Amino acid sequence: MARPPAGRRFEFRRLDVVAVKGRSGAITVFELLGERDGEAPRPAHATRYEAAFEAYARLYFVAAIALLEPQADDLPSRVLLERCRAYRRAPPPPEWRGIFVASSK
Repeated sequence: MARPPAGRRFEFRRLDVVAVKGRSGAITVFELLGERDGEAPRPAHATRYEAAFEAYARLYFVAAIALLEPQADDLPSRVLLERCRAYRRAPPPPEWRGIFVASSK
């Protein structure tokens, strides 16, 4: 996974890959978690979210849901959890590649 250009001084969590309506291509969206502390472990919620996001992108919605449910109080986790539940009910088309297409700018 590519990191944002801010370098290794800060800790980020990859949140999503999105395509905005009317634009070609997709971008990766990151959340700034704070400055990196060489002695502190990576926040568990961020590690768990990114594992869930990988499962989501691979169409493993049940696995993603299992990772996200324990941290549903985290807003990005809750958003991805609802998206995974929706895709369990109505799967995305075969050409879907894990990119969320925003319906408005």
